[in-house]
Amino acid sequence: GLYSMHFLSKTPTVALGFGNGKFNVHDLNTTKRCHTVEVSPDNMPVTCIRDYVHSDVHRLVAGTADGWVKSFSHDLEDGVEELSSINLDSPIYSLDTSENYHICALDTRQIVVLDALRAEYVRDVGRISTEQYSEQEEVGHQQRVTCVRFRPDNRYQCISAGWDKTVYLWDIRMEPAKAAVRTIKGPKVCGDGLDVQGDILLSASFATENALQMWDLGSGNLIQSIRYRENENEAEYLYSCRYVDSSRVIAGGSGSRDAKVINTKTGVIEGCSTTLNLSIVLDTVVARWQLVAFLVTPM
Repeated sequence: GLYSMHFLSKTPTVALGFGNGKFNVHDLNTTKRCHTVEVSPDNMPVTCIRDYVHSDVHRLVAGTADGWVKSFSHDLEDGVEELSSINLDSPIYSLDTSENYHICALDTRQIVVLDALRAEYVRDVGRISTEQYSEQEEVGHQQRVTCVRFRPDNRYQCISAGWDKTVYLWDIRMEPAKAAVRTIKGPKVCGDGLDVQGDILLSASFATENALQMWDLGSGNLIQSIRYRENENEAEYLYSCRYVDSSRVIAGGSGSRDAKVINTKTGVIEGCSTTLNLSIVLDTVVARWQLVAFLVTPM
């Protein structure tokens, strides 16, 4: 099945990660498969894919359920070539990149910073109990971390969320125990359910209502809850969300088994895909947001 997807920034393509340890790159103009790339030698799922540009080289980075983080160069004509790899010895639930760094959420609740070019460990973000630290000395998530995102306007700040109904804003330059610069209580994020636009955080929660929300990262205050369900008998149970532009968002989940584009200023649902069995992974490109609902696929 499909585990992850990401629109690539420099070409009209999308990368789709599968349960067999490989990802495909597809041309959006023709929908044809351009390349197939093996990430996990043991055929474990590709759980996350991102892309970035460094020194004019377009790069993809992918994480797997058996701990691999691999970077590749990508060219639509020349193909995909592996550049670096590291195994973190733990399933990777989410990753993001800020050109200089990768941030990875592991099954152990650790959030790990990697050097993007050398694929080397830099530091942990937060602190979990180990032989060195007690539970009372922990800083960070108490349950599984399901989503990490860098702030687009600050390559040293990232955001994490998971099952413990807590969102952390981290500064990765600081010591692990002091890196949490903002904490937001409320969102229970069970998938790729965070996105950032300026100082505004969008979150998608596994909740019956008020699952889609916007938060001020400066103060940590709730800005608004965006109504997702269309009748009172439906639960929302959202897994994923993205900004479409400054006034529209898209989200999807298992409550009504669909994906919706919603205007955040008017509350109007501007688009809806109702043919999905389960909406877990999605991505968006502003110029092509109509395609997103087509590409949201059940696990």
